[in-house]
Amino acid sequence: MLPLATSVLLDTLKILMIGNSLTYYNQMPMSFKHLLEEDGITVSIDTIFMPGSNIECLFIKTFYPELEICSDEIIEKTKVWNRGNAEYGAFVKLVSGYDIVYLQGNELNDPNIYEIINSIDAILEKKGYIIIFQNYKNITWNENVRRKELDKELHYFKEHNQSKRVAILPIGDVFDEMMNMDSSAQLLDNSNHPTQIGSNIIAQKLNELVIYYLN
Repeated sequence: MLPLATSVLLDTLKILMIGNSLTYYNQMPMSFKHLLEEDGITVSIDTIFMPGSNIECLFIKTFYPELEICSDEIIEKTKVWNRGNAEYGAFVKLVSGYDIVYLQGNELNDPNIYEIINSIDAILEKKGYIIIFQNYKNITWNENVRRKELDKELHYFKEHNQSKRVAILPIGDVFDEMMNMDSSAQLLDNSNHPTQIGSNIIAQKLNELVIYYLN
């Protein structure tokens, strides 16, 4: 079990949420906040959201807003989470002081994610922790292929994650199980974004995960 977040018993649970439209669709963070408050937890949530972006580009564009394209070359040259980068001090300030940093990217088998996790791990207070979003797969035509992709990413996570303060939010597994049980489950819309039902499930599972690690 991960350690208790630093400020939850003293004052306010402080959360930084970083992601794209898979997270902010249908005002999911607000639904999540309301669920925590119903459980008697005072919570403050700050966000960095950008449509379609991966985690590394979300951070890079925060500090280099003039960049129009976040290419692989740009990412390699502009890793703000590395100590050698000119914006590293600003990165430290950005992620400091939170009990939870939530990271939602596109795939778990992105090596940059683990550089970012290691950097945040070194910055957070001793009892803070990181939640990493396990994305669902838009492979509706073949259950075996979808499951294979999810398993491949989970294997990559287990092989490359070095932090003991990371918890996976298993949305890919949850959606996969629900779709297997009911192929008509309306979890995704025509653009493969969560429906209101899907976003509510994400908020519920995120709330359950946070409550579990706070108890």
